[in-house]
Amino acid sequence: MEPKAGHSGRLFAAVGVLVCLFAVAVSQLPGALAAEEDVLVLDFTNYTDSLPKYSFLLVAYVAPWCKYSKRLKTPYDAAAGVLKSDSPKITLARVDASDDENRPIALQNDINDFPTLKIFRNGQFFMPYAGPLDDTEGMVAYLRRQAGPASLEITERAQAVAHLAENPVVAIGVFDKLEGTKWDAFKQIAEEVRTEIPFVHTTNVELLGVRGGPFTLSPPGFRVYTAFDKEIYDSNEFDTRKMKAFVEDVSTPRVISTSKDPKIGAFVMKSFDGDEPKVFALVRGNGKDAAELISAIKAEADGKFGKLYRFIVTEVTDNPQALHYYGVQPNDVPTLVIHDTVKEKKYLLPNATAAAVPLFLEDFRARKLVESIKSQPIPEKDDDLVKTVVMKNFDEVVKQAGKNVLILFYAPWCNVCKRLMPSYEEVAKEFQDDDEIVVAKFDATANDIVDKKFSVRSYPTIYFRSSMGVLTWYAGKGETDDVIAFVDMHRGAGLGDMDGEEGAVLGNVDAEEEEEAEEEEVGENLDSVTMQDPPKDEL
Repeated sequence: MEPKAGHSGRLFAAVGVLVCLFAVAVSQLPGALAAEEDVLVLDFTNYTDSLPKYSFLLVAYVAPWCKYSKRLKTPYDAAAGVLKSDSPKITLARVDASDDENRPIALQNDINDFPTLKIFRNGQFFMPYAGPLDDTEGMVAYLRRQAGPASLEITERAQAVAHLAENPVVAIGVFDKLEGTKWDAFKQIAEEVRTEIPFVHTTNVELLGVRGGPFTLSPPGFRVYTAFDKEIYDSNEFDTRKMKAFVEDVSTPRVISTSKDPKIGAFVMKSFDGDEPKVFALVRGNGKDAAELISAIKAEADGKFGKLYRFIVTEVTDNPQALHYYGVQPNDVPTLVIHDTVKEKKYLLPNATAAAVPLFLEDFRARKLVESIKSQPIPEKDDDLVKTVVMKNFDEVVKQAGKNVLILFYAPWCNVCKRLMPSYEEVAKEFQDDDEIVVAKFDATANDIVDKKFSVRSYPTIYFRSSMGVLTWYAGKGETDDVIAFVDMHRGAGLGDMDGEEGAVLGNVDAEEEEEAEEEEVGENLDSVTMQDPPKDEL
């Protein structure tokens, strides 16, 4: 999927693979055993000419070596077989975006992650694909919905019940007639948020009562149903700006529990967006302490803090990676974490109690809390050619020693990092007698990166900091000679800005590909991808 901008992708992965990968359901639909030829194969010879020929085209930008691209293939081919006879026609295509000859296609479409799926209408980009990846039936339903009108008309109670059962959030518009400026405004907002919230409309006001809601809403108006808080929200406001803000607000839960349910997971992800600090309650089980803590959080969310924070409850037994990400010891659960995702600072309250919740939130607002910074211990002895740097000695080794420092930011589970290490050690061996050069490594999963000039969005990432303080991002291949030449070129460089901000980080992989990435044969010199803290569970 497309990388999430900024912090939200890392954060989402940190609290669990919540909506990631589900059982493949390729045998549930007619035509589900579709052949590969139902998928249009695009490359540098036909890509540009082909896109305008299709009124609705889903393009999967894949890499043959990528585990997730491989996993996508079977349900994707099956969905193509099911949809090939639809009207309006829905076509599925595939591009090997890792092929050197197709590199211009990848660059043109900002493909930084595999697989990335995008929808085009008549040759023009329409929207990123945001449906399931492993579920043929879900993929087909999602594409049919996006190919059709943004709001569907319902006339019977059974239709309303079905929509509420299938979706955690539904907006229902009720009108006397499907015409006029308010009807047009409703359709416009439905189109703008169609990837997030399903819209339906009706002229039968009685359908508003399918979940026990009152009939007090008079047409024209609309009602938003939410499954995560079991609430009903009504509005007769049809100013498009205010209407969109209302829908976005009520469909973003103030308190939500992480879930492996893909439908709920999309709204967990939504809670991670926005600038509000995120309050995580890391709990274990459903005992008295956890229940009281969650109850206290809900009380604060319903009160004065409701608009100031986003509250997320994470069960650490299901999501142990959350403990790793925030540096929380298992015996400190339950723990409250305030994550300021604008300043990228974290504040922890271990062994949290319900009574401590209001004061913890107040102290954050009053700037009384001390930031929590994750670091491994400084090595007592480090005789290796590649020096180990941790957060606690980062400034001393990298920034204050007055030396030229080559530093590798890696993840221990990253297969590409493992394959890089022999070459990286050869680089260190080349410079072992050079007192002006330090070759170092930094475990970016066990240590916080405090200096944001070292932007690490993928593994592995290599920076070179010259003795004069010039920072350069390595954007070449992982060959020993290439890295040595890079060091020789930049050592002692004078004052200047960081180079290579748009370059490719050598042979890196999305950090979501965790331990299972060992199955892949990963090539070199791939485009950079969003860094996400690794999930520790099997997908």
